[in-house]
Amino acid sequence: MEHASQSHDSSSQSAMTAKSSSSQSAVKTKFSPLEIGTTLQLEAPHHTEEHRFYVRILGWAWGKSLIIAPPEERNWAILLKADTEVKIRGFTGDSVIAFITHVLCVHSVPYDHIHLAFPHEVEVASVRTAVRTQVEFEGEVTAGDKATLVKVVDLSVAGARITGSSDLGDIGDDLILNLAPEVGGEKRKVSVSATIRNKRSDDKLDAIPDSSYYGLQFQPLEKEQLLVVSSFLYEQLARNKINHT
Repeated sequence: MEHASQSHDSSSQSAMTAKSSSSQSAVKTKFSPLEIGTTLQLEAPHHTEEHRFYVRILGWAWGKSLIIAPPEERNWAILLKADTEVKIRGFTGDSVIAFITHVLCVHSVPYDHIHLAFPHEVEVASVRTAVRTQVEFEGEVTAGDKATLVKVVDLSVAGARITGSSDLGDIGDDLILNLAPEVGGEKRKVSVSATIRNKRSDDKLDAIPDSSYYGLQFQPLEKEQLLVVSSFLYEQLARNKINHT
């Protein structure tokens, strides 16, 4: 097994490129490797059942393999055998990355770890905090011991706009927004702390009496929260791109 390393020269860096997803065209650009310890979402796309796991990067043999810790689920060894194709999603900086690769081998010495074929090209989609994506799905707001259903109408990694009861709170109040966005065909539950930054009533909400729009600012997201939200946004961006081509 080659040494896992974070260091590499500039010529090695240029070997790894990325396809940048935008609504206009895909371009290739230099891509720096992900940090050791970064959480990734791993999906085995050709299984009939939903098998998606969270894994961590342990290192890499540059140009040869990406080395990850195995998932915590007990059945991972049955699913992730040599040559199994897997889809990977992750978050870096202000972008979501995604690529398809395959399992090279699984080792148990000196500890369990998995080698994936090295991803020379990955797809990158920007999820800058200033950019919000229009969505429409139900969520739940928890304030104190009260839980209230709401509708999420736009979302970013920095905040959300929701519609709900006029008594959810006032500007400056803190609350918990419970979401279950669909990622890879599966609903992923995530709860984020948020602060109400604006609130307004709207005549268009007649169907929901005593309702208001709320603009929420998220508290800094944990890595797994960030991965779920950014992966959802990535899929929305990709879907919008397909619909406009």
